[in-house]
Amino acid sequence: MSSSQSIWKTFVGNKKTFFCAAAIALIVAAVVSISTPTTYKSQEMLAVEWAAPMNVLVGAKEYADDILSHKQTPPIANDPYSYTKILTSPQLVDTIKHAVVTESDGEVKTLEQHVSECYTYPWWVNGSKHSVEDIIHRRLKNEIKLKTGLITVQYEDEDAAVSSAIASRMTSFLDGFFRQMNADRVKAEADYYRRQAAELKRAYEESERKYAAYYDSHLDVSTQSGQNELEYLRDESEKRYGEYSKACVMLKRAEMRQQQQLLVSSRLKTMPTFKSGGARAWVVNSAVALFYALLFVAWWVLLRERINEKRKDKD
Repeated sequence: MSSSQSIWKTFVGNKKTFFCAAAIALIVAAVVSISTPTTYKSQEMLAVEWAAPMNVLVGAKEYADDILSHKQTPPIANDPYSYTKILTSPQLVDTIKHAVVTESDGEVKTLEQHVSECYTYPWWVNGSKHSVEDIIHRRLKNEIKLKTGLITVQYEDEDAAVSSAIASRMTSFLDGFFRQMNADRVKAEADYYRRQAAELKRAYEESERKYAAYYDSHLDVSTQSGQNELEYLRDESEKRYGEYSKACVMLKRAEMRQQQQLLVSSRLKTMPTFKSGGARAWVVNSAVALFYALLFVAWWVLLRERINEKRKDKD
């Protein structure tokens, strides 16, 4: 008898065990399905506007290097990685929880009030340990696609209207957040370059004054030391002028960035709100429970058969 035939015969001989395990698994799946609260999930797909402004205004490598060397943060914050950080940040959760939402029955509340009153959880979960912030943070999910710059934002709630409202507002929340962040950053950057340009202008004018004064007072000097000093002062003046010119370019770019109204993100698609639970949850829970139950029983039956064979060999 082949090994596969032997294993199959062992399984057939223990079919009652398999049926009992399957029945228990189905009962467990039913309990889990009944005990799991029904929720609604809404999704928004966002298109991140980030490539063009960076190429146009922040393309020069020296520009970025100069900002980083002075511990300044780059003015453009609207890239996909920044979005995912903000979507999981406590600051955004704190903003969302104060948002006013209208429930399906028409009652108007803040999201914080709604969650504290309507949040439900399975009996095996200790819901008292979770704060409103933790619940919102856990229910707010996102998926990023770097190649296309698309981000899918999802919010889950017991109320379909609340779920849809929060998901649809995420575009406005994010757009306003990044607009303000960019405005604050570029203002600080413009102020920095404005101060730097003023300082470098004074340094250039001082070096130019020294060069002119030395040149006027040494017109008839033909010594090598005098010529060397004159060349040094001239080179120093040109160096200061180059630094001042660079600061002026940086300041101009920062001022241009201040004047630009950047659309940080745009709503690309709104997916229909879908309901968790129902027949689909029953099927999934039953399939998972049956798979693991039958897998465990198969392992146990084969292990027990092997132990019995070893005992017979010893006898």
